[in-house]
Amino acid sequence: MKKLLYVLAIFISILTTHVYAECTIRVGWEPWKPYQYKGSNGNFLGIDLEIVETALKEAGCKTDFRRIAWQRLLASIEYGSMDAAMGASKSSEREKYANFSIPYRDESYAFFVRKDDSIKYKITKLDDLVEKNLRFGIVTGYFYGEQFNQAMKNPQFKKLIEEVKDDNSNIKKLKNGRIQGFFMDPYAGIVQLREMDLSNQIVNSSFAVTSGEIHTMFSKKSINPDVVKKFDDNLEKLKNSGRLAKIIQKYLE
Repeated sequence: MKKLLYVLAIFISILTTHVYAECTIRVGWEPWKPYQYKGSNGNFLGIDLEIVETALKEAGCKTDFRRIAWQRLLASIEYGSMDAAMGASKSSEREKYANFSIPYRDESYAFFVRKDDSIKYKITKLDDLVEKNLRFGIVTGYFYGEQFNQAMKNPQFKKLIEEVKDDNSNIKKLKNGRIQGFFMDPYAGIVQLREMDLSNQIVNSSFAVTSGEIHTMFSKKSINPDVVKKFDDNLEKLKNSGRLAKIIQKYLE
């Protein structure tokens, strides 16, 4: 009997090891430099992509990166047809269908305006947008923080908002004068404006809202919590060794 149990234990150990060796996580992404993008030779680059791929690899999992729009990705995480989403803020609504990793960076959203308007507007708080009656853009499905959510309770604030599918749409609308500003990650904004040759026309107003800590979220329907635990353990190792900070700095230089 003891010999049988011993053999069974070895078999389970081998099977478990095989499962983790064959572990493949479907991770959604969309172009968003410097966090998620493809290089000229088709390789995946960016702060989020490299951190998540490294932590999953050291957890014994391969990454299957699939390009998908954010709103669709969230729905796919909920239904289990996708496994993970990077660069995610934690909320009570999302926690209903996803488990969140420990945080690996903080996030804020800067208010971008046309350069000629940067001094004229002088935005120092969200209430200023109402006082100055400035129409502004945000991206559908993005979490802009609790401060922003509280401001949304004001009907006058809410009616100034124009929602779009991506940051690029907001940049084009501001350039064409259809809105007076938009909220965007400051680093992503700098990169995208530079690539669109608009750095001299659209600038960071120096006002920003903090959305909080950033995580990777895993579908409760498709991913075992043990995988999330392994991911967290390796993410913690990346932090403690200084490798995580080096990854982030590499893309911001």
